[in-house]
Amino acid sequence: MDEDLRHICSVLGIGRKTRQRLENVEIYTLDHLLGAEERFQEREFGELTEMQNYRLLVAIDWRKKHKDADILEEFEVDMFEEYEEEFDKRKKEEQIQNEKKKVEIEQFMSVVMGRTFSGNLSAEDKQDMEFGKLVFQKFKCGEYSREDLYKYCTNAVMQSANLKKHLGNFAYRDFISIFMLHFFKCAGYHVGEELSVYLQKNVVVAGRTQSGKSAVKGVIMFLCHLMEIPQIIVTKGVTESVDLHAKLQVFASRTTMDQNYIVVVSRKKDGKGIKVKDNEIKNALENGGVVVLADTSHQVRAKVCRALKEYREKNPGGKFVLTIDEADAMLWRTEKQVQQFERALNELQSLGPALTTYISATPLPFMLKLASNSDCDLDFFNLSPSDNYVGIESTKPLTDENGDNLFLEINEINKNTVIYDIPYANEKVMALYNDALSNEGGSKKGILLLDVTNPRVNVDLNVFMKAERVQHFYRQKKKDMIAIAFVGRGISVKFPGKNWEHERWKNSLIGEVIKNIDEDKNYGLDMPIFIFGFSKMRRGISFRSDHRVPTHMTMMLSRGHNLSTVIQTLGRATYNGKDTLQTNGFQHVTILTTQMDYEIGISVQCYLDEVSSRNKNGESFKDALTGSNKEHSYAANWVDKSFRKTGALKTTQHDYRNGVNFEERTELNENEKKIKEKLWDVKDAQILFRSLIRLQRRKDFKSGEKLVNPDVITSDLEDMEDIKLSKTKVNTLLKDFCDHMLIVKVEEGWYLLQRDLRQFMNEEFGEIPLLEVSDDGSKSEESPQHSDDEESLLSAMSPHTRGAVRDNVVQKTNQTNDHSQDVNIVTQETIDMNMSINDDVSISSISFNSEHLRSNESFSFPGDNHDPNINMVSQTGDSTTQLNDSGIYSPSRGRGNRGYTSKRSRDAGCTSRSEAPKKKKKQQQQFSELITNEIVSKIHMREEDEYFVTGSYLVQPHFKRIIYYAKKNEGLREIAKKFKVDVKVIVAINKQRQEMSDIRSKSRISINNSPIVLPLEDFSVRFTKSFATIANTIAAIDVKDIPLVNEDDEAVEGSYLILPQKDRMIYYSHDNETPNQISARVKVNAKDIVKINKTRKEYKNLWANAELKVNSPIILPRTLCFQNNFDSIE
Repeated sequence: MDEDLRHICSVLGIGRKTRQRLENVEIYTLDHLLGAEERFQEREFGELTEMQNYRLLVAIDWRKKHKDADILEEFEVDMFEEYEEEFDKRKKEEQIQNEKKKVEIEQFMSVVMGRTFSGNLSAEDKQDMEFGKLVFQKFKCGEYSREDLYKYCTNAVMQSANLKKHLGNFAYRDFISIFMLHFFKCAGYHVGEELSVYLQKNVVVAGRTQSGKSAVKGVIMFLCHLMEIPQIIVTKGVTESVDLHAKLQVFASRTTMDQNYIVVVSRKKDGKGIKVKDNEIKNALENGGVVVLADTSHQVRAKVCRALKEYREKNPGGKFVLTIDEADAMLWRTEKQVQQFERALNELQSLGPALTTYISATPLPFMLKLASNSDCDLDFFNLSPSDNYVGIESTKPLTDENGDNLFLEINEINKNTVIYDIPYANEKVMALYNDALSNEGGSKKGILLLDVTNPRVNVDLNVFMKAERVQHFYRQKKKDMIAIAFVGRGISVKFPGKNWEHERWKNSLIGEVIKNIDEDKNYGLDMPIFIFGFSKMRRGISFRSDHRVPTHMTMMLSRGHNLSTVIQTLGRATYNGKDTLQTNGFQHVTILTTQMDYEIGISVQCYLDEVSSRNKNGESFKDALTGSNKEHSYAANWVDKSFRKTGALKTTQHDYRNGVNFEERTELNENEKKIKEKLWDVKDAQILFRSLIRLQRRKDFKSGEKLVNPDVITSDLEDMEDIKLSKTKVNTLLKDFCDHMLIVKVEEGWYLLQRDLRQFMNEEFGEIPLLEVSDDGSKSEESPQHSDDEESLLSAMSPHTRGAVRDNVVQKTNQTNDHSQDVNIVTQETIDMNMSINDDVSISSISFNSEHLRSNESFSFPGDNHDPNINMVSQTGDSTTQLNDSGIYSPSRGRGNRGYTSKRSRDAGCTSRSEAPKKKKKQQQQFSELITNEIVSKIHMREEDEYFVTGSYLVQPHFKRIIYYAKKNEGLREIAKKFKVDVKVIVAINKQRQEMSDIRSKSRISINNSPIVLPLEDFSVRFTKSFATIANTIAAIDVKDIPLVNEDDEAVEGSYLILPQKDRMIYYSHDNETPNQISARVKVNAKDIVKINKTRKEYKNLWANAELKVNSPIILPRTLCFQNNFDSIE
């Protein structure tokens, strides 16, 4: 500390220990002291007493007014005491003025900035408008400044010590300024003072995973509360919404914010009644509170949209702020917005939030779309982590005994990789386990390993089996650990030497479970914890306690997972807690995954950092995003470093590839050098390189991009080199090339050639072809035979493809196929879809045919002995679609046969399906109208031992499917025969599910009640039985045999469960639905519904207009028949 500052401290009575504290915060000189004035005002130095802090502020003020004074001579005790009195008097006067200003600004924020003055204004509204105009004049004349407004807001936000601690390096002052400036301008617009303004605004907040983005929501919460504007937060998952609600409650503790106005829609945790919860939501909206909800259409529509509309009836034009958390998983899930949640979110957004904040660690899937919207103002914030943050770039790969990094290959861990009887494991995985449990000298504690490799839950070799066998394996080696399985139905814990505990932890938060173990005297931090899971470990949840953080992680996500999911999953091993990690004896988190997935997160973060930096330096968000002024660095080029889709939509990767400018790079990086070495002496790979480079010379696509498929490659090799390489071998090599980013798969069967592959070629296997033919028509060394090569290449194609190539119309890369956009399932045999309608009978049916046609066959409910006429009907209207290798053909129309004639058949003069060739070439083909991602989403699971459910089927019109709960050892062919559906259709639909990706038509069910998805598109009902059967139904009711469903399971709401063994049908109600409404829906008498269900104890007070909880199981009279001549069930 310099002499001047030491003298000041001496005059102020600050001793040696306090001087040492000042030096600890890097205050060594007088200039340092003056520079820290704002920090003293904010009381950031908690080590100082209030008096010491205050007297240092007085000294700073004196020095600012006496810049040229000699400190050693003029700064003395008597002078300082006199100046301190003057300072006190001046500050009191300022405090009175500031208090008056604060009251007026506070009132201005709540009655003007938070309001929309529209329609017929009341006398009070007009008074508020006049007050607003008066305050605006004070801002205009300089009496007030916007900085006063921002400072007041900042102080209000910073009243929360818990929030302040979690803000890290987030530029919250800038965020508050932009946030409040928008509402300031909107207020001016409404009172006639400001005219040029966007009435809606978008803000994108990006940030590393687990870096404190919840604190951003906390900042918005306090700002909205100041203006008495409600905040709606939509987040990913019910459990996650409960977790976020708990964090916001902590932020609001010990502040002026009323925690009763922070509400979570889900009743999973608190178990509150429907009406109580509805009142809480209503009160939160009316008092500038927060409503947190999950991404379910029920919570969005039935709870929040309805409540907002009621709120606006009382407060016309009432503002609200929308915060979309995990926005990359919320927006544009499907091209046509077909999911119920997407439509519900669109409805919420259509209500016109005054400001929408999109928060995500991986905002790539939606950033380009937002940037192209010119109707809304947009700002971008990149959340910088604190110094205590452990990010992906701070982790290290597992190493072998030589110190070399160990990585997994794509799909190296799968159902076939078993070691020591442990499924989904190999020597590398065991090496990670060994590293986690090696604790020589006992210097390490708080070991927490995350295992995200096994997607199986209800089938053999599942996550429970893996966890149990890992625990058993190391218990034999006298290395105990606690195994936790985290799946959709909740958390299960297995302590060493004990059985699984399911019910105890089922509804707990994972952080609570870890904390409970840490505080248990029998286990504590010395006991390692291994957590096994998959879908629940991919985003939104923090796996830590106050004293334990992740130390190890292994992850294996198959090719179908997108980039956002990969980064979010790796993000479970990131957190604010470097000090905790080091306290527990670790310097970094050890990761085992693929090299591509490990490195891609670093490139994405580099890109976001560059976008943020350019945006701060004055570039528009769109220019910064696309690199239109200056190319982004190669280090930021994440697009060409991973074959994974960017988000849910297949077109997003293509949009970035063509819409963002990155620096070119000619040299191979270290990973590519390893790939080159790996393929250098592989003959088949070198043969494929030559073919791809020849095909890369083509310029026969309008887009200028080069696309190939296995047919084109095999034809090229036969024509140019007389080499016959099997399609199986070609497909295997192409897949390997895709894994190493040498080529890019743009859609099923088509690959994009985008880089110079000659760098990987070994001339010993053949001459390296020139890459291109010049654009001006001049000939290269190979040009004399170029046209012949082209003709031989084209001759290998189908007539349709050949014509398309010649006409420059094939544009596979940017094609948005309405019928196959969300489809990723194929079969090995041609499956044709034939729909026909019989004019004489009011039944429409769909049959799926291979080589043998079975037209006009509808399938009925199996096991229904009393009513064989009950038929499940599937229809799509007046048109259907036939997919073949050439694309999509227009449908035939008319009242006759609605089959299709393929291009090949039309060329041969065929006019009907019966004249088409019976033998068809085996090829991969997609189901367009029938199979979508939605049909296999949110599958409702039943327990293995619920034998009364076995053989039943859940009819779900909203998902256009039936879920059949199969018996153990039941074969898919048996199920197909039972439902009269082609077994290949069942295989094709269910192969989309991660846990059933390996099923075949000959497969048998290994776990009882395994859910098998069957197709359904529409159905209706009518009476078929007399009232007399109701008495029999009542007599047969056994309450124990009624399958119950969790209230938060949106997938089941509005579904019908058919129990053939019990001769029973159960309907799972919507929230607040009444028996009267159900009766109208299924066309039966409400009295009959009430009469049947009142015999059940929990429904003894049931009446026709009673409001039911969501997913209440209501037994229906056996008087229903499914047919297509009535209105659809909604």
